[in-house]
Amino acid sequence: MSLKQDKKMARHLGLALIFLLASTSCFADKERLYSIKASYVYNLMKFITWPDERLSSNDNIHVGLVGNDPVIKILTKQLVMRHVKSHAITVHNISAEQLYGNTVALQNLHVIYFSQKLFTDEFKIHFKNHSGLLLASYDNFIAEGGMISIVYDPEHDKVNVQINLQALTEQEFIVSAKLLKIASIIK
Repeated sequence: MSLKQDKKMARHLGLALIFLLASTSCFADKERLYSIKASYVYNLMKFITWPDERLSSNDNIHVGLVGNDPVIKILTKQLVMRHVKSHAITVHNISAEQLYGNTVALQNLHVIYFSQKLFTDEFKIHFKNHSGLLLASYDNFIAEGGMISIVYDPEHDKVNVQINLQALTEQEFIVSAKLLKIASIIK
């Protein structure tokens, strides 16, 4: 292996370690929990590969943040000036009221993150052909048809990543084996 490959491997292993450590941390402080969930959203994007026709090498990754909770506020700050692989991230804050107002703009998002239970049947009807990555941080998101959910397990005091591998595969996303190792595959 070359030095460049060694550094890349070390970086990936470091990210996996961060995921592992974050999933076993104590979350007595809600702000810390919100910050960890926000970090997961950013880091999860690093372990997903979009189909070439949806994200060319020169494209920015457009991330729509739907809702208004502490995770969204932290994500808005965290994602500014960040990159995933060679792609700069562009953040679009979307209120619940705006969710159905501009379907064309939302169709161009590569990622939509739902902070609240706004992934409704109405959304699914309006965006049945949406080809972006759908993330959330609430229970039952996967059962509702979402792709990746970041949920807090109070019984074990840790954050878990749940994946709907069927939905990801249907949209031709490639999920890193490293992510699959730490996630629970629900569908």
